[in-house]
Parts: sequence; structure tokens; C-alpha cells
Amino acid sequence: GGKDDIEILLASPETGPGLVWDHKLRHAHMINHFEYDLDTLGGEYWRDVKAGTPTGEKIHVPYNYFPGDNPQHAPLHTWKAPGQNFYSNWVQLLLRGGDGRARGR
Repeated sequence: GGKDDIEILLASPETGPGLVWDHKLRHAHMINHFEYDLDTLGGEYWRDVKAGTPTGEKIHVPYNYFPGDNPQHAPLHTWKAPGQNFYSNWVQLLLRGGDGRARGR
């Protein structure tokens, strides 16, 4: 096993890999959080800002979460519909046995 067993299926220049496939284990690994509610990431951000870091480093604003990357603005739930679509497609694939064929037919 090794690096050649992993294929990046979704990625962004800003955030890096979002979905990877392990060919050897036949596992998909979703790194993004489509399941997050509107305020989940904001809550984590403000919790971390309040707690600070052990080294005193600045807590970075989540990229593209708050409009204009300004944490004083309420976030928009821009990932809800794509997330529902992603998980719906994933469940359909699992129900078909992962290879596109319907099970039990």
C-alpha cells in the first residue's frame, strides 16, 4: 500500500483535498463537513477565538464561511443543497452495491 492507493476525487486550491478514495481498502474519506448546520463552524470558530491557542497564534477566520470573510456577518448555508445531493448520491451508490448495479435484481 501507499500513496498510489489514494486518489483525490474532490479538491480546492484554497482548502486542499475534500474527498479521497482508497483503492486498496475501497474506502471513501470525506474531509469536508457537508453535515454541518448553518452555525456549527461559526460556533467552533468563536469557541476557539475565546480559548485562544497555546502559542498565542491568531485563529484564522474560516475561508468563505462568513460573507466577505467577516465574522461579524451571518453565514449563508451555501453547502446545504450540495451536501444533500452528495449524501443522496452516496447512499444510492451503496444501495446499488458500489458498482452501479442494483442489488437483488
